Amino acid sequence: MAISPVASAPLSRGVVEVRHLRLVQAIAGEGGVTRAAGRLNLSQSALSHQLLNLERDLGARLFDRVGKKMAPTPAGLRLLAVAERVLRDLHEAETDLAAGKEERTPLRVAAACHTYYSWLAAVLARFGANRPQLDVQVAFQATRRVIEALAADEVDVVITSRPPNDERFARQALFSLEIVALLGTRHELAAVPRLAWSDLADQTLLIHDLPDDDVELLRASVRDRGGAAPGQVWRVQLTEAIAELARACHGVGVITRWSAAPLETDLGLHLRPLHPREQRQYWAVWRRSNPRDLPVEALSDFLSAEMIVENDATDA
Repeated sequence: MAISPVASAPLSRGVVEVRHLRLVQAIAGEGGVTRAAGRLNLSQSALSHQLLNLERDLGARLFDRVGKKMAPTPAGLRLLAVAERVLRDLHEAETDLAAGKEERTPLRVAAACHTYYSWLAAVLARFGANRPQLDVQVAFQATRRVIEALAADEVDVVITSRPPNDERFARQALFSLEIVALLGTRHELAAVPRLAWSDLADQTLLIHDLPDDDVELLRASVRDRGGAAPGQVWRVQLTEAIAELARACHGVGVITRWSAAPLETDLGLHLRPLHPREQRQYWAVWRRSNPRDLPVEALSDFLSAEMIVENDATDA
């Protein structure tokens, strides 16, 4: 049975968030809601409510009660594995980047999509390793408002596919990534030999948590070629969650080929190009004034080179 979002909310903002990963990890580790609630400094009712909402949005039960304990279901185990990996990577990145920050000049970097932080954090750590005078920081809190944060001097460099046309800012093209479709093997479109953008008309689309402008561009790509807009657009922070929803035929993932590359060998999913093929261009943007003389252009060059290496490794 297909899962539909609430009718009054045409855009679903993030089915799985970091707080959900901590919730799943705590329940699995403590074996129940009561102890997990204490671990997370939440009331038992608040944690239970969050779990029920998450299961509803994913369309999957994550825990079963076995005796006096709550045990993860197969879906819960899959999400638990994601939680352990993502939370460990975030903790390591935050620890590495925070070391010695009081003695160094901060260089704060944000991206306009959560899914790129796992790559970006490691790249920034490598960039900062050869510049001991810099405290390179990942500004997760600015994700949904990168340009506003840049203008307010809350961050120094942002990675975005929608650079502003504003003389206050400088920008440099970084890389472009092909947009593809991710389909469950049982989805009706899986049998279409050459998938076109127009085939996505009236479909539920699963995308990363992109800004509103990017969502409208996506709608236009479908509408202008097919005469009809997509049915619903769900914004999901994690690629793994998009994959699970697509596998269950709750929608069609529309993401970059780079993001989807780890899923190419998944037998439950089809990764298909969309015709005509489109690339999403990404940019580094910073304030022209640059009062602290930060190495923003060097960082932009480094990001471009690192993505080329990443793509070459993926293609190999």
